[in-house]
Amino acid sequence: MRFMYTLGLLSLFLSALLWPSRSQATHVRAGEITTRRISTTSLTYEITFTAYYDETSEGQQAANAATESTICFGDGTQQVVQRQPRKYINNRTSSINVYRVVHTYPG
Repeated sequence: MRFMYTLGLLSLFLSALLWPSRSQATHVRAGEITTRRISTTSLTYEITFTAYYDETSEGQQAANAATESTICFGDGTQQVVQRQPRKYINNRTSSINVYRVVHTYPG
């Protein structure tokens, strides 16, 4: 009898774990972070975060709300960066959002 309860609980757990569910990401299509050293005498970098958003009806609200982004520099500091003017592509179904900041790392 104990074996039957154990088997039943295991079956219930596995069916809950493997039950198909629907999930979708509707607004962010891609993103990239690029750096460029702008000083040869100090550790000053220009850091650019580029995000590609879906501008169709489902993703447009998220794209409109993405006016700023927090960039963590990896040295214990972070900064909120404002979005530069948005550029529309693909017949205005996508947009490129650029966030750019200059940061100097301590030695």
